[in-house]
Amino acid sequence: LSAHEDVREALEWIPYNRLYNIKYIANDEVYRANWIDGNLSYCCHNDVKQNLIRLNKDMYVILKNIDYAKNITSELMKETSIEIFGITLDPETKNYMMVLNDKCKKCNKICNSIRFQQKFSDWTSGNDDIDKFIQNTQLSAHKD
Repeated sequence: LSAHEDVREALEWIPYNRLYNIKYIANDEVYRANWIDGNLSYCCHNDVKQNLIRLNKDMYVILKNIDYAKNITSELMKETSIEIFGITLDPETKNYMMVLNDKCKKCNKICNSIRFQQKFSDWTSGNDDIDKFIQNTQLSAHKD
């Protein structure tokens, strides 16, 4: 990572045991957790990038199950409105998960669609297709 020009485009491997307080919040296997280590960032001095440092230790993150781990590309990272910090592996399910910032890249506020999912995670219309449509609409509306 230290040789990479832009740390925001460099994913890191995040050991699952560095995440705790993992709670299910939404369909499609979305979870919220605390990340012990926090994200990587360059320490700047006089606008010159120097060493990588850890920021926001014990920060909240979103874990999103990915069943297409082989197809993760930089295009996927650019499409999402939420910053991707890295990838982890759930040792029980053997599923790969993206570790995401719980704040929007554009406004640095907690993502409204994620907040909605947290507050109303047990709410359902009773129709899976309708619930999925509502959720996808919320997520796509936040990409702009």
